[in-house]
Amino acid sequence: MKKLIRLVLCLLCTLLPPTLLAQEDVFVPLELEIEGLQRVTLARLLSITDLRRGRPVSNEGVAQAIKAIYATGYFSDVNILRADERLIIRVVERPMVASLEFKGNKLIKEDQLTEAMTQNGIEVGHIFPHGRFELILKELRALYAEQGRYGVKIQTDVQEIDGNRIDLMIDIDEGKPTQIAQINLLGNQFFADAELRSLFLLKQRTKWNAHAARSKYARQKFLADLETLRNHYLDAGFAKIQIQDTVVSIDDTKKYITMGIYIEEGQRYTLGNIQIAGNLVIPENAIRAVLTIERGAIFSQAMITESIKAITTALGDEGYGLARVNTVYQYDDEAARVDLILYVRPGQRTYIRRIQFEGNSKTQHTALRRILPQLEGAYYSSALISLSLTRLRRLPYLQNVVVNTQPVAGRADLVDLNFVVTETPSGAIGGGLIYNDLTGVSLALDFSDRNFLGSGNSFSTSLSYSTIEQRFSIRYSQPYVTLDGLSISYFLNIRATNFDEANIGNYALQSSSFGTNLGYPISESGRFSYGFNFDIINLALGSNPSQEVHNYSTTYGRYYRDFGLSFTHSVNTLNRGFKPTAGSRTTSNLNFKFPFATEDDRYENRPPYYVLDLRYRTYFKLSDTIDELAIMLATRINYLDLLQEDGFIPFYAHYYAGGVQTVRGYLSNSLGPRATTAAGHPSSSSQGGNFRPTATAEFIFPIRGVTNDITSLRTSLFWDIGNVFNTRCIIEAPHCQIPIAYNQLRQSAGVTLRWYLQFLPLTFIYAVPLNAQPEDRTVDFQFTIGTVF
Repeated sequence: MKKLIRLVLCLLCTLLPPTLLAQEDVFVPLELEIEGLQRVTLARLLSITDLRRGRPVSNEGVAQAIKAIYATGYFSDVNILRADERLIIRVVERPMVASLEFKGNKLIKEDQLTEAMTQNGIEVGHIFPHGRFELILKELRALYAEQGRYGVKIQTDVQEIDGNRIDLMIDIDEGKPTQIAQINLLGNQFFADAELRSLFLLKQRTKWNAHAARSKYARQKFLADLETLRNHYLDAGFAKIQIQDTVVSIDDTKKYITMGIYIEEGQRYTLGNIQIAGNLVIPENAIRAVLTIERGAIFSQAMITESIKAITTALGDEGYGLARVNTVYQYDDEAARVDLILYVRPGQRTYIRRIQFEGNSKTQHTALRRILPQLEGAYYSSALISLSLTRLRRLPYLQNVVVNTQPVAGRADLVDLNFVVTETPSGAIGGGLIYNDLTGVSLALDFSDRNFLGSGNSFSTSLSYSTIEQRFSIRYSQPYVTLDGLSISYFLNIRATNFDEANIGNYALQSSSFGTNLGYPISESGRFSYGFNFDIINLALGSNPSQEVHNYSTTYGRYYRDFGLSFTHSVNTLNRGFKPTAGSRTTSNLNFKFPFATEDDRYENRPPYYVLDLRYRTYFKLSDTIDELAIMLATRINYLDLLQEDGFIPFYAHYYAGGVQTVRGYLSNSLGPRATTAAGHPSSSSQGGNFRPTATAEFIFPIRGVTNDITSLRTSLFWDIGNVFNTRCIIEAPHCQIPIAYNQLRQSAGVTLRWYLQFLPLTFIYAVPLNAQPEDRTVDFQFTIGTVF
């Protein structure tokens, strides 16, 4: 090879005017000239070779220099020439990539493709490495093959432009996804094929799932299925399970793929001796008390992992935040038994040096830190850290929270806690035309924020106008007035309502209410609050009011002033504040109303009364892997009565049923006893009642490809039941004295879509009434804009 190079150099010496190193084997250049550099720097080129002015160079050294310069991939032509006492290096640079554009890619995003090209040396502003381009295209095809697109076609278009530059266009025809024709399982004896296939994310193609994502091959899902298969065997006692071989073959059309999995099950093991060893800083019996495994049980890797976690948690409760447990397995194949040695390594007792938060772009650190029971400078406690996570996740303005424990360099007794939070939109500001099936179209201006100015306090105000109702309200709540959880809230509501337009009665009310509430925790999940409020109500009768309204106003007048005392007890064990899927919430509220005595001798004094509101809502999570898969059950009991035997219950405090907040599928406020006309007949309007039982059940499920972002949609199938009754009728009429019985409860079923937009929340409902009566007014489709229930 060296002789060949020398021969080529000699031939060049005879052809070129500046001859190449002539006859001498060694040449000492007095000058070194570089020609043809445009973007590659002189320093970069010289660093590649040993060629220098005044340094002897041989023919062999020249050949090595040419080879090294070519190897960079920056140059398409390299010549090294001698002219008198000068050494000339002439190069032709490859073109620079002026632009890189992808066309036709949908499955793989452009930033992923650009990153893959960058990692392989193709980048805008850099020299185009022509020799490696085909290898790069192969990698792109492999990237699509991992997504199950074996029929992908990639074409390139290189356009030369001025300045030794090129525009690079990569046109991708992704083709159709390769579908799974068959999944073959070999070697499995304990589990049937169908049972194992049911564990997989990937499914065999059938006529029923031909267009489903699960029937389309993807390498990452295939690897996940193999791991799921292995864990399934490990948890069933097969401690030495081996997935011996996997074969993936594709047909000539590249449309169908066959997967083959060979399983070596081995024998089924039981647990033998369980030995606790290592540095036992807590009593051994305390460690054994938290174990979820026992001698003689079927071997289960999941149960062993759970036991290890329980031990580290127990050690963490004692301040050993960096505790570890190592497991040693001793197999007795003859007895089909596995003995375990659990080596406890608690490390030093640790303190919390610093608590940090990440991801809270809006929420102030103090709003998060004040609810943490785990404090800086205190012992590490697994229980307190777990409680801190629970409290943070229940905040309505946080979507998710995770915690990382980070050792402090050089200090085995110190750790930092890093809480990574994901905020959810807490505020909404909007206005315009708002619609729901109660008030119809209204003009509204609203602002609400459950995390006002990042303080963790909530503030809301609204102003709306419609033909039925004009309303203004404002509310401000501080959940932490003191560090021990004392809360306070203030509110003001002003409302004018024409109930004749709301299917209720021929009268109108103007009302104002203001007050405050104080609350404090009585347990980790329980809270008690009390407060007072003042109500001012003015009644305006229509031309033909119902007898109930007429009799009440004749007896007590048309101007009402009430002083209220309220007491509330609540218990909240929900797993999070926004879109919960587990836990429950119970609220009991008792409100006493004491009317002011009237100064008008024409009217009797109104009797005091009380209002009882009981609410219960619980969620049952159905899957550990699918977040939005749960069952919700809820019930609400409202009851209103006098604190004495005689008198009328205030009609303006009545409850109503029907609509999106009570029994969907029925017109808002349309259920229950009818008002009485002047002629003594039941009217078409509801008069409401003092007792309202309602309940609902919902099956919450995700929409594939849409609800991966849990801040947007929630879909559910629902069943509602409820009605409103009167136990104290102002007018003793048959249509008022509806018996409280199950067959009087109205029911409906349907589907609900809630769209949690930040500025314009939407609720869409399609309901089918199940036992509507002829006098009921039903509606199939209901929706609200601007309010999410």
